[in-house]
Amino acid sequence: MKIRKISIEHFRSLKSVSMEDITDLTVLIGTNSSGKSNLLEALTVFFDNLDPAPERKLGAIDHYNWFDRNDDEPIIFSIDIQLKREEMEKMGFKKGTTIVKDMNELNIVRSIQGPYTSATWKTSMMKVNGLDLASTVILADPDKWVKQNMFRRWGITFYFLILQLFFAVINTFGVIITCLIARGLI
Repeated sequence: MKIRKISIEHFRSLKSVSMEDITDLTVLIGTNSSGKSNLLEALTVFFDNLDPAPERKLGAIDHYNWFDRNDDEPIIFSIDIQLKREEMEKMGFKKGTTIVKDMNELNIVRSIQGPYTSATWKTSMMKVNGLDLASTVILADPDKWVKQNMFRRWGITFYFLILQLFFAVINTFGVIITCLIARGLI
């Protein structure tokens, strides 16, 4: 699985962020409080709660998740993912279907609608290789997405936690170097 494009709106400190043409190695660089960790947290929220249902009640969630704590605007996630045939089949797509190719593009647009006291996930688009999943039945077991929480099973959450730890170490290292330079020790 490779994330190729990300667009996030109204999530924490991220009013509107887009990354296109994401390569196999991507480095996030920015000053403290610039949104690096919030970008990773947004991906964690997206993948931890991903399922093909058009709508799913979340209940009460932290109002800090909304940009400027304004839950009138939905939090919008748009992510393009590249997947191999085997990964698609693990997700529950029927084996041998003509829509699933050796390399596949999965495009998903989901949002969290307020108010924060009774939030709802809404899926506005889910396409595989340009075909809208709402218009066809190519999932062998749609509930498999929810039951197995496929992305968590693949270790995505752990991966993002490691990245956040890495950024914390880099930020700490940068502060130490800055202090050493300021004192003339380097």
